[in-house]
Amino acid sequence: MKDLGLAALQWYVRRFPISKGKGRLVSWLWKPLAGGNWQRQTVLRQADVQVACDLSKLLQRHLYFWGGYEEGSCAHWLRLARESTTIFDIGANVGLYSLLASRANPQSKVYAFEPAVEVSAILQRNVELNGMQNISVVLAAVGDSDRTGFLRLCAGSDGSNEGMNYLSRHKTNESDLPVAVVSLDSYCHSHNIEQIDLMKMDIEGGEYEALLGAQELLRRRAIGCIFLEMAEWAAKRSGHSTQEIERLLVDAGYRLFTPGLRGLVPMALEATTRPENVIAFLREPGHWRGQKESGGMEAGPWQLR
Repeated sequence: MKDLGLAALQWYVRRFPISKGKGRLVSWLWKPLAGGNWQRQTVLRQADVQVACDLSKLLQRHLYFWGGYEEGSCAHWLRLARESTTIFDIGANVGLYSLLASRANPQSKVYAFEPAVEVSAILQRNVELNGMQNISVVLAAVGDSDRTGFLRLCAGSDGSNEGMNYLSRHKTNESDLPVAVVSLDSYCHSHNIEQIDLMKMDIEGGEYEALLGAQELLRRRAIGCIFLEMAEWAAKRSGHSTQEIERLLVDAGYRLFTPGLRGLVPMALEATTRPENVIAFLREPGHWRGQKESGGMEAGPWQLR
């Protein structure tokens, strides 16, 4: 009966049209309905992808009940993945973006970077669960150089959000874990990767340093499109600012957009308030569908076709 109750709650969250109150309801009911069995499996709404979920973990619980996460960004990611050959998912966590990219384009090659051993194991399990042969799981963080770093475990106030772990140069807490750090330039050089068509970067403030480690790729205009998180509080924790990230990308020839379910909106540069989720496109004629032949983006909201 409890499994039926859990299934009913999942059905309600995914199908009932009014969103208000769903999060609170799930937080109240998921534990008693799960009956002590946190390990579940579900299928994502946006693609035929199976995901193993530990309901005690915030992101995985969200995937189980809602069937997705950041659906506006994921909708654009799916469209772009269909025409991308080489895809990098940096800060892959349990593999949402990697799995969606693989399903959208089984002929692509997907590199999923995740430094946390336990999280990486779940990612690998999800890859195997779907029988995906085109995803390489890389147990490493991405930074400005090849070195050893320390993963600071920061799972949120209730200890359930493993997606908040972040990279530090020095060990200051006993719980900090040593991890391998690679730069994108060196990784691509050693693996004979000439170009990254599509890349997602969500590494809790480490985005600026990761881009510093891709200077050769950026100089060659060899990264076509970048999805990235630009949270000011996370950037400041790492000694940088979102304005620095923005300027680095603009200087490298990108235009920045805010993703949504209905389209992309050009991002106002030097704005006092910046969106956390941004998509950066190279200004090249016809590089992506939806661009003008002159290389500029359509003014105002536009939708990838």
